[in-house]
Amino acid sequence: MSDQKVLFAQRGKLGEIKLNRPKALNSLDLDMIDAITAQLTQWEEDQSVSLILLSGEGEKGFCAGGDVKAVRSALLADGVDGATAFFDREYALYQRIAKSNIPIVSMQHGIVMGGGIGLSGHAQLRLVREGARFAMPEKSIGFFTDVAVNHLVKAAPFHQRVAFLLTGDLVGPADAMALNLSDILIAEKDWDKIPELLAPCADETDPLASAKTMLSALAQNPAEAPFVAWADQHKTLFEQADLQAIIDGLGQADDEKAQKLHAALVAGSPTSLVSSFLLVQRAASINEVGEQFALESELARYIVGQPDFAEGVRAVLVDKDNAPNWQPASIAKVSRENLAFLLPH
Repeated sequence: MSDQKVLFAQRGKLGEIKLNRPKALNSLDLDMIDAITAQLTQWEEDQSVSLILLSGEGEKGFCAGGDVKAVRSALLADGVDGATAFFDREYALYQRIAKSNIPIVSMQHGIVMGGGIGLSGHAQLRLVREGARFAMPEKSIGFFTDVAVNHLVKAAPFHQRVAFLLTGDLVGPADAMALNLSDILIAEKDWDKIPELLAPCADETDPLASAKTMLSALAQNPAEAPFVAWADQHKTLFEQADLQAIIDGLGQADDEKAQKLHAALVAGSPTSLVSSFLLVQRAASINEVGEQFALESELARYIVGQPDFAEGVRAVLVDKDNAPNWQPASIAKVSRENLAFLLPH
């Protein structure tokens, strides 16, 4: 195995990008983001590929997200500018994938969280393997539901979007497809065949259409989407305009899942929860992915300047004591005035 953090290859006119940090669940750092960006530029300029396949090395997952420990270190060393340099380049890459002139096919397996959803979800065709798990768990580290996931899930009803983005719950392939994070479910036995099957598609007049036809022949029918079904049961709760009322309502619900997610929300960063809740409401009126990323860049700059980001990453990923000291400690005390830029214009 190469010690390079991203592997690039060409199979005829099929370009291959493989994340190669399996021990870190392929978490993205700036080197990886910059390397992928540079390779996309090269392929666009030399026109040697007509289709790109994006995947992750190792059995455990495609990508667990951005390397927020590195971002925290940059924040402590260089302040807000040091931290936001990461997010600016990360978001630019995802926006570029969303608007790529060369169609990109992503392979989502194992853990697909945060930046993993950003990297794979904006591709033109998203393949998901049986057993994959998706989540946006940012509230536990004092961040917010970024990577323009709001833009992706707009295809789903509002109450389902709020439920997924607010709770950070892990969902499987059927729910990912229902929420528009994935397109085609592939059986584990067929997963390793995908690069070989896609190579001839790259020679076709319309490589993306050819890839969709080829892979649809392997498509599995997803079972019921359990998270979406649960969110539907609590539709009126998640449609409420008051965040505290949603959290309290979950606490009063009598099902086990509601109780579990209520406990997770109560333990999360109040600043994160308020920011993510305002963002999902604002995103409802945003139709252009570039506008979504621009808003999130502004929010990222604000959030990393608050105490909770450095503290949340410390508690969960550095010291691992899972005992963050959130400031402020309650949703009621989070400044809405400072987050006024998230309100609908």
